[in-house]
Amino acid sequence: MEFSEIVLIDDDKLYTEVVKRRLCGFGFRNKVRIFLDGSPAIDYIRSLSNNLNFQETILILLDLKMPVMDGWAFLDEFGKFDYHFKERFKIVVITNFIGMEQRNRAVSYKEVIGYYHKPFNKTSVRGILEDLKVSFYEE
Repeated sequence: MEFSEIVLIDDDKLYTEVVKRRLCGFGFRNKVRIFLDGSPAIDYIRSLSNNLNFQETILILLDLKMPVMDGWAFLDEFGKFDYHFKERFKIVVITNFIGMEQRNRAVSYKEVIGYYHKPFNKTSVRGILEDLKVSFYEE
């Protein structure tokens, strides 16, 4: 699977920089976009939906626990987009929530294709990319 962009949505600035560095180390330099809240991420995705020629495939790495628009609200808003448009996105939840209730709720969203626990280290990044059969290389 090839992704033209990876969108990371998490309110922890230090964490997002670490993950971005790790993704860049796997060949995704200049392909990682960070949002510290779900709302501007939805706005960005909405702007893409206005482009009739949009054909990209985007991976979203989503935290569930954020102070303004959390991951649950993001998933609900994302669900309102057109079905064919949503097919261009794959969402992976990366969270501190470890309970089965939260996991089951997250994977009940059709767009969510994975659920992983933090911390998110180099091995975790590699594992997710391998699970998704993403083409990558190590720099």
